[in-house]
Amino acid sequence: MLPLDYITAHARTDPDRVAVINNGKAISYAAFRADIASVTAQVGARPNGPNRLLGILMDTDYAEFVALLAAHGAGWATIVMPRDIPERLAQTQARLQCLLTTADGAIAYASFVGGHCSVLPVALTPGASAPCGESQLMACPLAPDDLMHVRMTSGTTGGYKKIPVTRTQFERWADATAELYARRGPTRYLSLTPPHLGLGLIKAVTVWRLGGTVIFDDRDDGFAAIDANRPDEFVATPYFLYRWLKHLDQSRKVPEQHLYLRVDGAKMSRKLHDDLRARVKCSLECGYGSAELGVVAFAGPADASERWLDRFRAAPWARIEVVDRYDQPVPEGTSGLVRCKTRFMPEGYLDDVGLSAQLFRNGWYYSGDRGRLVKGGLLELEGRDGDLLNLSGYKVYCPAVEQDLLSLPGIIDAAAFATLNAGGVEELGIALVISDSDRAEAVASAKARAVESIRIGLERVNFMVIQKIPRNDMGKVMRRLLSTAYRERHRTLKPARDTRGQQDSMALPASEPRAATDPS
Repeated sequence: MLPLDYITAHARTDPDRVAVINNGKAISYAAFRADIASVTAQVGARPNGPNRLLGILMDTDYAEFVALLAAHGAGWATIVMPRDIPERLAQTQARLQCLLTTADGAIAYASFVGGHCSVLPVALTPGASAPCGESQLMACPLAPDDLMHVRMTSGTTGGYKKIPVTRTQFERWADATAELYARRGPTRYLSLTPPHLGLGLIKAVTVWRLGGTVIFDDRDDGFAAIDANRPDEFVATPYFLYRWLKHLDQSRKVPEQHLYLRVDGAKMSRKLHDDLRARVKCSLECGYGSAELGVVAFAGPADASERWLDRFRAAPWARIEVVDRYDQPVPEGTSGLVRCKTRFMPEGYLDDVGLSAQLFRNGWYYSGDRGRLVKGGLLELEGRDGDLLNLSGYKVYCPAVEQDLLSLPGIIDAAAFATLNAGGVEELGIALVISDSDRAEAVASAKARAVESIRIGLERVNFMVIQKIPRNDMGKVMRRLLSTAYRERHRTLKPARDTRGQQDSMALPASEPRAATDPS
C-alpha cells in the first residue's frame, strides 16, 4: 500500500479525524485526501519513459506533503530537494520531467518540455476542499520494481548523493516502521525533520497510517513550535535538544505532557541525557543509521544496561556486522568497520557507479563508522573513520573533544578538525560557535580547557570562531570544509614559530606528556 491508501482508508472510516494541524488549523482526513486528489488530477499521470522524475522543492509544510503524496498517486517517481540548496536541481535536471514547488501554501507545477519550462498554478486551499469522488483518485501505475522515490542527501564531504527507492522497498520500509510503532497508537507528532531526509518522510507517513496527527508549524524557531503545539513526540538531534534545554531555562516553560523523543544524527552524551530527564517527563530512544538505509539500530533503557547510550540493538529489519579491512567478520569485542543490510536497502546510488561500488558491496552497506559487537549482539560505536584524527601519530577523537568543550559556559557548538601549519605538519583545529555576550570568556575558557585536557603530544591547538558548524543532512560535522575555511582565513600565516600572536591561534607551552595516574 502507498501513503495515499492509508489516508483514504481513514477518510472512509473516520472522515472527521484530524490528520494535520497546519499552523494552528486542523485538517481532517477527508479534507486531506481531497486536497491530494485535487493536485493528483491536475498534475496528471506519469508519461511513458524509464525513471522519469517529478521534482519537489520541500521544507516541512502541509502543501509540500500534499504535492509529494499527489505525485505518487499519479504514478510519478519523486525526488525531494530542499529549496535552500538550488544547485541540487541542476544536478538532477536531466532526469526531471516536471517540478512541483510551493510558496505561501500554494503549489505551482513546472513542466520541462524541449528545454523550455512552463509554470502553471495548481489550485489548492489547504483543508478547504470537499471530499472527492473516487474517480478523481488515479490508480498508481507503478510496478513493484519501478523507481518510486529518490532521497537526496549530502555526505561528510558535501558531495550530493541520490538514493533510489522502488515501490516494493518503500512499502517494506513503511511496514517495518509501522510495526515498530503500532503499540503506541495514534500520536500528535511535530514535524521538525524535513522530508528530503528519509526519516522526515517515513515518520509522517507512519503517523498517518496509524491514524495520528502530524503538526506543521512554519516558525523558524522550533522551540516556539513545541511550546505552541504541545506535541506528544518529535525527532531531534542531540544538539537541538541541548539548545532546547537552554531555551527552557530562559523561558521557564517546561512541557506538562509526557513526551516521546527520538534522538538521531549522533550519539547522546550521558550529561545531556541526565539533564534532559531531570527537566522533562519523557521516554527516550536513540537511533543509529544512515541516509542510505534509514535507522538500523536503537538504544534505549529496554536494553537494561548502564551503557545503553553507547550500545545499539539491531532493528528487526536489519543485520549488523563488524569486519576487518578484508571484509571478514571480527570476533566479539574486536574493533572494526561497521556494515549493515536491511530488507529494503537500495543496491547503490542513482547515477554514481563508482561510489556505489565503494560503499555497497556484496549485499552490504559500509557506513564508514567504527565499532565493536559486544555480548548480546549489541553494537558499541567508536565513531566514524573521519572522527578519529591522526595528527603526526597523536590520535584525537573529535566527539570527545567536542563534548568536553560543549560543557563550558558560552559555547553553543564546537567541532574539531585537522589543519596544516606553515611547516606542513598537521595540527588540531577547533571551530567554536559562541554567544555574543560571553565571547571573550568563552574563548578564554576553551583555550584553558585545551591546555588542561588535550595538549599531550600536541604543540599547537588552533581556534576559529564561526557563526555555524557545517553539518551534512544527517547532522555529522563536515570536517574537510572546516579545514578549508581555516586555511582560507589564515592564508597569510607565517611559519609556526612566528604565529604565537595570531588572534585565532594558540600556542601551547612545551611540556612532557603527563604520566598516567597510578591506581595504587
